[in-house]
Amino acid sequence: MGKLELLLLILLGLGALVFGLWKKARATTARERQERPPRPAGHGAVLSDDEFYKKVLLMQAQNAASPDEPRPPVAPESPLPRWWRTFWGGSPLGKTRRPAGPKIRV
Repeated sequence: MGKLELLLLILLGLGALVFGLWKKARATTARERQERPPRPAGHGAVLSDDEFYKKVLLMQAQNAASPDEPRPPVAPESPLPRWWRTFWGGSPLGKTRRPAGPKIRV
């Protein structure tokens, strides 16, 4: 009987702890909702194909307008340290890095 009471007491304590954390999280969320400005609806202006193409051309022209301006140097990718390689010389992750680019699914 004593073990059952102890188990019930532990479960009651855990329930009170979870309830307190839940109540605190709701209060924090409500406070942050009042402090932060509302997010704008949607993901931004929708451009037609023609407008998008014009914007791309404008950005390309702005980038090409100042060829004398020095660009920040690109740091070369450092190879994995010697201790990170496997005994056969490959990467322990099994894959090499791919250049970042658009992911096209067909």
